[in-house]
Amino acid sequence: MVVTDVLGSYHPLNEVFSTDSRKGCRSLLIVDDHAILRECLRRRLELESDFRVDGEAADGREAVILASELRPDVVIMDICLPRLNGLEATRQIMRLLPTTRVLILSAHGDSAYVARAAEAGAVSYLLKTESMNTLCEAIRGTKASAWTGSRDTQEGKRGLKRLADGFATAVAKQSYFRVL
Repeated sequence: MVVTDVLGSYHPLNEVFSTDSRKGCRSLLIVDDHAILRECLRRRLELESDFRVDGEAADGREAVILASELRPDVVIMDICLPRLNGLEATRQIMRLLPTTRVLILSAHGDSAYVARAAEAGAVSYLLKTESMNTLCEAIRGTKASAWTGSRDTQEGKRGLKRLADGFATAVAKQSYFRVL
């Protein structure tokens, strides 16, 4: 049984009535300000036997609140969000839940965004032009380990610059770049 609200959206009561045998799956939180994208992502990701979408958020503040309540394994985060941008939401989620992995899914391929996402604590950065298979591979590839290298040292800053430059090259080739 799936419970929806009057608009047909997923309802939290599904967790209460769930007969889902996928309790050992990687739990996901989808954050994007476009409802149609969230719905499409949810429907497609839930076809994967090892994923379970626990929630959706339409803005950065809602993302932080839901992440603290749901404690997902992976947050799929857009950068351009109302009320609180995705980079600051990532930073706050990482402060609250250091074992949660944040994967940025953005339309912006600018290397500065990649560096800022890495500094905020994101472990992956994908463009929205990528395929769903690439997104699924990236979700499965998110590592449980913390960022390797200090962001506070000059070497760490040079490393982030190299990562961002590498991403810019990958974008030009239309491939994705995993930060870690």
